[in-house]
Amino acid sequence: MISYNNEDGELPDGTTKIYKNISLQENYGCDTPAMWNSRWLSRLTLTGIGTVFVGVAVALLVLWVYNVRDDGFTLVTVNHYTWTYGPTAVLVIVVAFWRQVDFQCKAIAPWAVLYKDPGHASQTILLDYISPMQASSLWTSLKNRHFIVAAGITGFILLKVITLISTGLFILTPTRTRQSSLDLIQTSRFDGSSFNASSFVTLNDSSLVYTAYGILAAGLASPEGTSDILAYESFVPPHGSNKTGTQAVTASVKALVPAFNCESAPINMNLQPANTTDQHPADNIELLFPECQLLPDGDGIAVYALNPQRFKCPTRQLSPLMQRIDCFNQSDTATADNWQLLTLADIRYNQTLTGSDESSVVGDFVQASTWSTAVIGLTGIACRSSYSIETVKVTYDYSQSPAKVTVVRPATPSNERLDGFTDSDLGRLFTASLSAASDMFGNVLDNAYAEEYPNTIFKMMAQVASNMNGQTTGAGYEALLDEATMIAAAETVFRYVAVQIVKKNLMQESQLPLVGQAYYDQERLQMNDVSLWCMIAGFAFMTLLVAFLLLKRDRDVVPRDPGSIISAPLVLRNSKVFHTILKGSSASSMDQLLVNLRTTTFTTTTKPSQDNPAEKQFVLSANGSTNIVPRTGSDSELGWWKPLAAHRAFILATLGMPLVIVTALEILQHKSDSDSGIGAVSDVESLSSKILTRYLPALVMLLVASLFDSLDFTIAVLAPYVAMKIKTRSSKFPRLASVLGLMPFHALWTAFHHRYWGAFFAGSAALLGSVLTIVSSGLYTIDPVPSSSATQLMRTDSFTTAWGNSVLNDSGAAVLLSLSESLNLTYPRFTYEELALPRLQHAIDQAETATDDSNATISVHLPSFRASLNCTSLRASQFNLTTSYNPKVGPGATIRAAAPLPQSCHLGGSGGNLTTIEFEQSFQFPYTQNSSYVAKMLNLHVGPFDPVHELSEGELSPSTQKDNPPGCPSLGFLYGFVDVNDKSRSQATALMCYQQMEQLPVEVTLVQSDLSISLNTPPIPDESEVKVLASGPNGETAFQYRIQVHMDRELSLFNQTEYDSSGTGTSTVDRFFQGVLFGKTPIPQAWLADVSHAREVMSAIQAFYRRYMAQAISANLRVPSLASEAALLNGTLTNYNGILRVRQNAASKITLQILLGLMFACGTLAVGLSTLRKIVPHNPCTIAGVMMLWAGSKFCETDADGEDIPFLSNGAEFMSDKELMRRGVLEGWSFRIGWWQSDHGSRYGVDVVRHDTEKDPGEHPE
Repeated sequence: MISYNNEDGELPDGTTKIYKNISLQENYGCDTPAMWNSRWLSRLTLTGIGTVFVGVAVALLVLWVYNVRDDGFTLVTVNHYTWTYGPTAVLVIVVAFWRQVDFQCKAIAPWAVLYKDPGHASQTILLDYISPMQASSLWTSLKNRHFIVAAGITGFILLKVITLISTGLFILTPTRTRQSSLDLIQTSRFDGSSFNASSFVTLNDSSLVYTAYGILAAGLASPEGTSDILAYESFVPPHGSNKTGTQAVTASVKALVPAFNCESAPINMNLQPANTTDQHPADNIELLFPECQLLPDGDGIAVYALNPQRFKCPTRQLSPLMQRIDCFNQSDTATADNWQLLTLADIRYNQTLTGSDESSVVGDFVQASTWSTAVIGLTGIACRSSYSIETVKVTYDYSQSPAKVTVVRPATPSNERLDGFTDSDLGRLFTASLSAASDMFGNVLDNAYAEEYPNTIFKMMAQVASNMNGQTTGAGYEALLDEATMIAAAETVFRYVAVQIVKKNLMQESQLPLVGQAYYDQERLQMNDVSLWCMIAGFAFMTLLVAFLLLKRDRDVVPRDPGSIISAPLVLRNSKVFHTILKGSSASSMDQLLVNLRTTTFTTTTKPSQDNPAEKQFVLSANGSTNIVPRTGSDSELGWWKPLAAHRAFILATLGMPLVIVTALEILQHKSDSDSGIGAVSDVESLSSKILTRYLPALVMLLVASLFDSLDFTIAVLAPYVAMKIKTRSSKFPRLASVLGLMPFHALWTAFHHRYWGAFFAGSAALLGSVLTIVSSGLYTIDPVPSSSATQLMRTDSFTTAWGNSVLNDSGAAVLLSLSESLNLTYPRFTYEELALPRLQHAIDQAETATDDSNATISVHLPSFRASLNCTSLRASQFNLTTSYNPKVGPGATIRAAAPLPQSCHLGGSGGNLTTIEFEQSFQFPYTQNSSYVAKMLNLHVGPFDPVHELSEGELSPSTQKDNPPGCPSLGFLYGFVDVNDKSRSQATALMCYQQMEQLPVEVTLVQSDLSISLNTPPIPDESEVKVLASGPNGETAFQYRIQVHMDRELSLFNQTEYDSSGTGTSTVDRFFQGVLFGKTPIPQAWLADVSHAREVMSAIQAFYRRYMAQAISANLRVPSLASEAALLNGTLTNYNGILRVRQNAASKITLQILLGLMFACGTLAVGLSTLRKIVPHNPCTIAGVMMLWAGSKFCETDADGEDIPFLSNGAEFMSDKELMRRGVLEGWSFRIGWWQSDHGSRYGVDVVRHDTEKDPGEHPE
């Protein structure tokens, strides 16, 4: 046993004298030594770090304020790395700085204990906070009440947690934001002065009434600037100012609201005498209210009626009439001429026919034996047009395509008017528009004996009444006999037409500034409240930890950097007693050493040097007694320090983890790509979603980084000793520097400079590991993924091929075609281009499949109908072209053709017995024009027919001439170019065509909300399964539809002015070919006379014919299905925002795989280039552990031969590494580790040898 008393210096009896830490200046007259203090624990550094923490917390609070105020942040870039990697990258740097603070707190802790008060070995020389896991070190520090260390560890752990949480700080979420002030451009404005009362430009513009009909009858979208009930000034955002994700734009503008103020009008109908011989007796209306009178002169316009005595009449005819009346209003004389009288008479005809008259058809001349006319129903209303100007709020909703417009009217009516435009002006424009569209539903002459005498406004009113009753077909005048229904229908029709009139005549283009509001549906960065407040709380706590360190940090407790390898022997040289203890314990295990030193306390002191009291000396002293147990066994049984990271299982786990993750990432990427995500989540902002997509990946990467950090630490600790063991080192300090406690890049440079290759690659792997958390923050995103589910639709009708009275009634098909072809309006519901589709509705039991996604679609396979032409081009010998010139009317041309009929239809000519059919068309050119393109579509007729009143082409008597039988051609086309003066330039083509009906399956994508056809995904017909339908009992396929009248009278191409579209018959190119040339798929006119483009012209004719027939089929060939018989169709509902799925980002995945692969490679090289076994016997992170390697070395013997050790002056322990290098005291010396032989036996440790002798330590003894 060796005992020590309170004297420092070894005495003969084995006692030691102990000096307390007292002022050397006061007691010995020497200066107080300059102690070493870490710059990482300096006031400046800690204040700077604390300022960073406060700054980050304040920045987060400021961001939160703006986040709440602006409902998130605008997405500057779609690259999600910016907002996911940014916060994490900053925190990784902050963690790196705090790691130095933490390390210095741990490294100084044992020296602080030694300097303050004597302490036992476990609290001082054997105390290690550096090598254990952080949790273990934290527990030990708290148990030992070393709160400085606990603060450093707590801060490090907390920053790691904050880093983990920061990966979910910003979340990209769809957000609706409002911009209260947005500069807009008003593109139109009302101008009453633009109306010229003396010029009725609307008289020849039927497009206004056509458009109104298409909107109210077919549900077409209202043109820009109009709604069903008003016209408004339109606006747009300035060019280039639209923000991404604009949802809606709102502004207050002016609107014109038209009104048709209708009231009951008592009337009577005066019938002409029964014996009148007039074809149309002048039956007049009589007003039964004195304040109004008919015009002119009180007689008014006669009601259209028939003469049952002289002509075959239908049993019933509904005769409508609209005429102007004067109503005198004493309070407002300006309204005297602003009234319209609308009447509907239900006229019944009774006649007795004999002889041949019994077989006559309606309209034939007869001689009735008895006859009578009776009016059993008569309804009249008087209506006055008016308008008002209101300030309305208009909203363009861009979430739908095209944008949905919503107009909100003020609660209080306005009396504002337009200067220069009166109510009467609006009324006159209304009647002029109706006049321009008078043939819209058929020519009155062709329909003179129709049960419903054609009248444009009443046809439209009938459609409104049908809509009011919920009917989709069968719109007729019958419902209008009810006065209330007539009033409601008239007011509705007027509004629809009037808003189109106002847009055309009172709206002027403009570029005026306008201030509005905008709403945006944007992908905006939202701050995650959980991450935000956790981070703020964390940084606030970190600030408190910094303040605690500033107040309680240990200062002036060690003479030099304890992390330097040379520090241990320099202190040990002066600590004789402690040196003696370590020499006797060098072979003891840590457990045995604790037992041996259990009664010994240790402390450090600064005292005068024994050689020169004026010089300072730092001594580590021991007090008490210890049992130094002799070594048992040989030196070969020396125990070796082997931390957890040096164990083979740990190394395999560390190196295997990257490979496992790389493989898992690849598997997950394949699943993400193939299944549109890895898995589904319920909500982007739910805690579970954040854990799965942000926190869990970051935690896994943090675990991998921690494993490599542990491996890096172990290799870094042993690196200098491995270097001393492998090869002689020059004693120049840079070659003995430790890489512990250095910033990452500094540590790498030091390892590279000293050729610590294992430490270099291990540090590289650890540095790469610090990036893993950054990259993993952008690894997973939550995106809405289209989801598909089964659904059912109910088919509410079917198609037939029977089109009764096709010659005179196409139910507005030509009108609707005019709108889609020349005004670019959408197709009516359940039609698309050439196809007519069955009407559908959601199945009753499919309500649960409804979704809020406005973009949701339903894909379904439907049977569709399509008409088709099968045409034969006539040879040049089968037709001829002649020209003529008449001085009275000008030049002209005639094309005559004779085409062979099929054997089943040898019915040509008026007698119905010819094998050919002859048809011709004469074209009258403008008087001053000698050449022109010509084109005409003709209905063809086979016999027998009356050659006086009927022809084989055209429609001379459409109401009396019979339809062709099945299997016969029914259309002819004549077109070309004619030059009256130069026949060589003339070229003509004649086609004879059969009309066929096809049924084919179509894949249709419908908008789920209203079952309209998706504009983004047009229907796809399956041409491989086209079925041509039969038209007759013997397999005939040619149908007898007669469409010429509708083309000549009702079709209008409003987008061209080259050819007349008024129906006067003077145009050289008829309306059908105007549609071919100027419609949705126009072709050059020159192709009409170019035989090389005959195929293209035929395709254009076919396409336009099909587009018309699609509307005709939809309007005329539908048969409603009974609810009990409605077929159910299986479809697929696609909800584009239906499922939120976690997707793996391929770029982040590849980046992680590269990083993990590099970490694996660096880790493997680090392990391969490092020796982790049998390097040091004791923990080099403890004071005793590292000093034991030097105990017994010549370097630590102050009385050794000067030739065997470097000369070190007193106070060398206070010199920095740079100072020692500058003085060159170790120049020419090398440090080696191994077994050393001396007179006292062998020892394992570090010693110094001359660089020139290179005396190596020997092998350990056996």
